[in-house]
Amino acid sequence: MQAYELMRAEKFGKATPLLEQVYRGVPVLTAQRPRALVINHAILDLVQRVNVMRAVRDLNDYLAVRDQPDELATNVLGSALDLAARSPRFASTPLFASAQNVWQRHNNILEASQPGSHLWGGKWLTPREYERLQAERLAADQRIADVQAVVEQLNVLIEQQHEYAAEYERQVTEYQHSEEDSPEAKWWYAARRGATARRKAAELTAGRDYDVKLLEYLKRTIIPRPTWPTRYAPVDPNA
Repeated sequence: MQAYELMRAEKFGKATPLLEQVYRGVPVLTAQRPRALVINHAILDLVQRVNVMRAVRDLNDYLAVRDQPDELATNVLGSALDLAARSPRFASTPLFASAQNVWQRHNNILEASQPGSHLWGGKWLTPREYERLQAERLAADQRIADVQAVVEQLNVLIEQQHEYAAEYERQVTEYQHSEEDSPEAKWWYAARRGATARRKAAELTAGRDYDVKLLEYLKRTIIPRPTWPTRYAPVDPNA
């Protein structure tokens, strides 16, 4: 109870050791721990941004075995996933993927409990807000598709130019040397053609890498994304 009161007063540093002691003192699986304890523990991890994947793990385990709507637990998990997603190391783990599926299932349960309503970043949207959001998503998808089409056309042109350049290099080097050339000269011409081929491959690879990064950047900046809360009111353990 003392940790709860400290959390209400936003004294998270003082609340942490107290809640950790309580958490370790409950020798059961996370899924069997009291709801208030699991959520408050995850809120501390979220607020302090030190053990965000522990919050993801605990809420994943807690919600995975439940089918009843739990808006707070679902939203805290959503916030933890949003924070963890900023680290490629975290976002690529099986735990992250599992927790995403659990969050999506519980988000669907919540929306099914209020037909016609939709959650976005832990916030309930009005029908008009949801329609506007969907329109923004469609517009963003179209912009990305347009850019991707242009990038693919440019890639075709670039590859054609490389092929023309490689053919020109081949013709020039073959014209410049004959069977009467010394072994050194033949080696030099062959090395020159090899260097050209390697340069072409490197440039094409760099170009494709840039295309991937460009599209990833557009998806991060153009597609509407929810702004998840980073703080939640703690749960009263006696409620």
